Order: sequence, then structure tokens, then C-alpha cells
Amino acid sequence: MREQETSGFVSVNGLLSGDQLMMVTASIGCGSTEGCVWIAEDTPFVLLWDQDNNVFYLDGELPPEGVQELHGIVATTIQPAAMKKGLRYFNVRPLAESL
Repeated sequence: MREQETSGFVSVNGLLSGDQLMMVTASIGCGSTEGCVWIAEDTPFVLLWDQDNNVFYLDGELPPEGVQELHGIVATTIQPAAMKKGLRYFNVRPLAESL
């Protein structure tokens, strides 16, 4: 997975769709809300971290081998950043039934 630039971010190949998510992604894309986005290279999967509201949105299809990569992103990137911000918990919203 690669981290996506959030400036101007709207959505990824039809993922993260719906009225609420359009507001979230637009707010992150214009810089009103802090956020990070990771996109899978070979499969339609995206992880969006809405930092201001402390919510993870997961959408798409994550193959079994992608779970380890996702764990690595959480452990090496997200957890240290969250600890610096004093965040102690997250809300997780899987948007696909398979997640």
C-alpha cells in the first residue's frame, strides 16, 4: 500500500462513496480536516484515517496477504502518530461486507 497525497483528494475508483464520506473526503481534500489515505497497489482497497474525528474507513477488498501490510502501517505509522496526538482509541468503519 502507498500513502496518497490528501490535497485535492476526493475518492478512489468509486470507493469511499456515499454522502457522509463525500463530506469527509472533501474536508480532508481541502485541508479543513487532517487525514491520511493509503491505497493498495494491486487490489481495490483503501484505508482513510480521519484524524480530526479519529475514525478509520476501510473500503474495497483486502486479500489475506494485505492484512499483514495493513498491520504494518498501523504499527509503524499510525500508532506513533496517534500517540503523539494523545489519541487512545479509534472508531473503525468497514464499508464493504468482506471487511
